[in-house]
Amino acid sequence: LHKSGVPATPPLSNPLLAAPPPPLDWANTTTVMMRNLPNKYTQAMLIEELSNIGFGGAYDFLYLPIDPETHANRGYAFLNLLEPGLAWLLKTTFEGRKMSCFNSDKVVSVAPAALQGFEANYAHYSTSRVNRGDPSARPLFLRTLQHEGGAGAGPAASGGGGHGGGG
Repeated sequence: LHKSGVPATPPLSNPLLAAPPPPLDWANTTTVMMRNLPNKYTQAMLIEELSNIGFGGAYDFLYLPIDPETHANRGYAFLNLLEPGLAWLLKTTFEGRKMSCFNSDKVVSVAPAALQGFEANYAHYSTSRVNRGDPSARPLFLRTLQHEGGAGAGPAASGGGGHGGGG
């Protein structure tokens, strides 16, 4: 567990994640939106389910928006996978499937997100108001943003935890 109580994402270990090439319309897709998630899911529960299926270490950004009034998620999440083949594999794994926790009839759908890539998501969410308050409700950045020239922008692991501090 990280200091925030969110389970660490283990390194990619599932041989199934030697992802096949995605179809052409997913060739540049790394960030996906998972829709129809049960509203009782927490960030930690989603991370655990992703890890149990073999996606631990396959993504560097995760954001499960939480309603501050109800403390329930809004039914969708954004994930940035490390490569397009992994994004396509996540789609084919979760599309049309029910999540394992809770007895929900919601069937997940996965589509490319409007913002694509770690850098675009970091630029959008790292300074927004959603990146303040309860750490378990913040966007989760799991790597350091690299600038041209190789210098990092400091630890990008904010939100619910991550590699390299922050939060």
